[in-house]
Amino acid sequence: DCKRIAFSSRRSGNADIWTLDPQTGSLHRLTSGGADEWRPVWSPDGRRIAFIASGQGGTAHIWVMDSDGGSKKQVTFGECRDYNPSWSRDARRIAFDSDRGGNRDIWVVEVSPLSERIPNR
Repeated sequence: DCKRIAFSSRRSGNADIWTLDPQTGSLHRLTSGGADEWRPVWSPDGRRIAFIASGQGGTAHIWVMDSDGGSKKQVTFGECRDYNPSWSRDARRIAFDSDRGGNRDIWVVEVSPLSERIPNR
């Protein structure tokens, strides 16, 4: 809806996800902590944001959070690097590329509501 722009910035030290209201110039930091978080992607309904977070040992995984930065949940797991999340039109799945199969391939993960726990995959 173009009411807010999501982006990643190192203005706080490590890469965090922020939103900007282009009408007022107001900034709001959605993530914080030791991990780098980047590549925010709005869900089609504008209610959630998928993003990548760095992990230990060079891993990177897909996370999903409420658009206000409230609830956050990791949706991919393992000793791999998952990148480039892209929402399905119904916001129920996220496609991403990963080296989890030994080659760089496209994978899809079901995304449950943030109130439900997603099992380790």
